[in-house]
Amino acid sequence: MISPSEIGSIDSSPRALDPDVERGLRWSAIRQVVTGLASTIGVLVYARFLTPDALGAASLALLVYDGLYLLIRVPISHAVVYYQDEAEHPSAAFWLLMAFGIPAALGMMLLAPYLGRFYHSQEAAALTQAIMAAYLMLSLATVPGALLLKQMRFHLYEGFQTVYQLIVFTGWIVFSILGFGAWSLILPVLIGAVFWVGAVWLATRFRPRLQPARSAYRDIFRFARNLWGSELLSYLMLKMD
Repeated sequence: MISPSEIGSIDSSPRALDPDVERGLRWSAIRQVVTGLASTIGVLVYARFLTPDALGAASLALLVYDGLYLLIRVPISHAVVYYQDEAEHPSAAFWLLMAFGIPAALGMMLLAPYLGRFYHSQEAAALTQAIMAAYLMLSLATVPGALLLKQMRFHLYEGFQTVYQLIVFTGWIVFSILGFGAWSLILPVLIGAVFWVGAVWLATRFRPRLQPARSAYRDIFRFARNLWGSELLSYLMLKMD
């Protein structure tokens, strides 16, 4: 119990944020402003140059990409940040991501021609196969990217995110003006993926262990499984309109 005489001695002044957190918030705000402006300009430009058929074909490919991103990469990324261990759990997360992500991406590549015929868009098939290549590359960066957040190196994470998104948005503008059609929305993601993978791996120097503890696999899988329902619901609410 605290006596009334002790109440006055309690320090009620607000505590300052951790410098890393404060710097991360500052970088996050800068990224949102810069990329928000760049995204708006990019949308206005490609909407001027792309036909409705091209936009529809690209949207179908991105629909598949977003689904795999939310259902596989996001839950495993959250699991890496959640667990304190920086050796066993990240390594287990990396191999689980490969075990789920590679078959899913390859399966979508094989199914892409059938999806294209179903939606009467053969271009959508090639676009889906290309965006799955980007998905595979970005999957390699999921664990290192999560480690940057886990280590509170927010300035690096937000800085890399800013560059990645500017590559994508600038690509929208350049490729649409050059007449690449639907590919104007896909090629920039491939180019940005190369940068993102290289940046986060160099920054973290992450090296997955070949044989992580089985308990780490169980922890990551259990954590990710608990998020699948909410991520699926988020995906349906965002996309099924």
